[in-house]
Amino acid sequence: MLCKIVTIELDTIGDDQYKNDSEYYHKKGGNMLDHNLYRSVIDSMSAHVAILDGLGVIIETNHAWQKFAMENGMKENIDSVGVDYLSICEAAGEQDEDDAKRVAQGIRKVLHGDLPGFLTHYPCHSPDRKRWFTVRAVPFRDEKMNMVIVTHEDLTPIIEIQ
Repeated sequence: MLCKIVTIELDTIGDDQYKNDSEYYHKKGGNMLDHNLYRSVIDSMSAHVAILDGLGVIIETNHAWQKFAMENGMKENIDSVGVDYLSICEAAGEQDEDDAKRVAQGIRKVLHGDLPGFLTHYPCHSPDRKRWFTVRAVPFRDEKMNMVIVTHEDLTPIIEIQ
């Protein structure tokens, strides 16, 4: 039943000759890097996503990142655009936060092409709750730009079960 509803809704866009939404999208001149599609994809993810430039500065974040920032007391610049992510990790690493230093090193290795990706987990406890996250860094797949995609995913339910 759900498939029929979706098909009917897609058919109402006025281009019944297209077999599916992907064909419609491409026939209309779209490509998968269309900003609206890209924005919808990263905002649909549960992971907190940040895209860093070649120097480690945040150039974009998703809705989950911004929501986490608000829920944890950030009042301004919740998208974190312009923040030097690597410097923050390094500063935390100077305060005996080995995990933060390891994250900065891993991201740098991905940015320099020394690693195809980086993954680790770390504690991120708040005053009222124990939490654990994974952080993953992968290169942004574009020959013209040297960027990295960083994601943080809440592992707390898995850790608590163990």
